[in-house]
Amino acid sequence: MLRRALFKLPLRSQPVKLNTPYYEKLTRHRNLMPLYDLWPEYQNGFIAPSATVVGEVELEANVTIWYNAVLRGDINKIFIKSGSVIGENVVILTASSLPTGIKAEAFVGNNSYIGPRSTLYSCTVLDYVHIGAGSVICDGARLESGCVILPGSVVPPGRLIPAKQIWGGNPVKFVKNLYENDEMAVKEEIEHEYNSAMLHNEQFGEIGHAYMYEE
Repeated sequence: MLRRALFKLPLRSQPVKLNTPYYEKLTRHRNLMPLYDLWPEYQNGFIAPSATVVGEVELEANVTIWYNAVLRGDINKIFIKSGSVIGENVVILTASSLPTGIKAEAFVGNNSYIGPRSTLYSCTVLDYVHIGAGSVICDGARLESGCVILPGSVVPPGRLIPAKQIWGGNPVKFVKNLYENDEMAVKEEIEHEYNSAMLHNEQFGEIGHAYMYEE
């Protein structure tokens, strides 16, 4: 019977009617979500519709959270200062406490760049830091202003990365000092990411896109 039913299907492919509600702005996914009495604080910038910001998370002005990034402020606070960029599939989470006794918060300073697929765990990242894609920053680590972590690197727990130096590897080792042209390249990349985010943000207006697919 199945074979006869298949032979009755039209040989010529028919146009498939698009599920237009799928293209609308409103979905069941919530990119800003409270946890108990902990609400994310958000000023402006761009949070991708598939990103997830949960619990005690504070985002300052002009912060960019790209697609599928997850910020979990369910144990301790996550603080992202102005102008920073959180790349695709980045995960930022916190521990309940650190062996050093300092606060187990996750902190990202002004105009820093967290590359795609990176993981930050109760660490401190200061201003103008560039973290390459796929890196892991472990609990208690501290990245001083202007340093660069190469892609795929692992910063061990409690490690201090000095300012304006390039480190890389697993575990990270010193590579070289950062020069002025390197600093300019980092700043240009952050500016480019912010401009791209603003272009994406413009597409999420009050009117959805379903009208573009209506027959």
